[in-house]
Amino acid sequence: MNLTAELPHFADSPEIAKLVALSEGLFIYTATIVRCLTGYGTTEQEELLDELLSGLDSTMTKKSSSLLDTLYRQILLHSFHHLNEVIRNIRRLRILYTFLCTAECTSQNVVASLFCPPDRYGLWIEGAAAVLKDLHAVLYAEDSRILSYHKLFSDFMFDQNRSKSSGATKLRTIDFSPNPASV
Repeated sequence: MNLTAELPHFADSPEIAKLVALSEGLFIYTATIVRCLTGYGTTEQEELLDELLSGLDSTMTKKSSSLLDTLYRQILLHSFHHLNEVIRNIRRLRILYTFLCTAECTSQNVVASLFCPPDRYGLWIEGAAAVLKDLHAVLYAEDSRILSYHKLFSDFMFDQNRSKSSGATKLRTIDFSPNPASV
């Protein structure tokens, strides 16, 4: 991946130099960062890249999973930090886990219909669309199906030890059965 072609305004910047040094050729890491920055203006990209790189140090490159885990944690926290606990932990994380664990890749509509009573369908379909939009660095839609760019993100989400500080483990205590009273 040519970072200067993908992010031309960062050419020769210290941030790109740090990203290259930290990633040590780990394509999935740099590709995820680039996707994360996509859709933001130049100033917001600079702020977000600083935020993503701030929690990293050169010792993490010894184990690529810790580098990716930190990135995945930062993406989740950035995407969900502004939401109240009910929306984040019940609706959005339930949707995310369903996108990741269904035997066949599924659509936003199917996921929304799995959890909600008919009178709340719009709320859940908006939530599914928001999860896909907010997590565009790790999820994408193809032929109305939601997919993960890489299995390592699913592995991270389903490993309680790796995902613990992202808030994702709180979902493990939530009943996945449809419940009209839940939200």
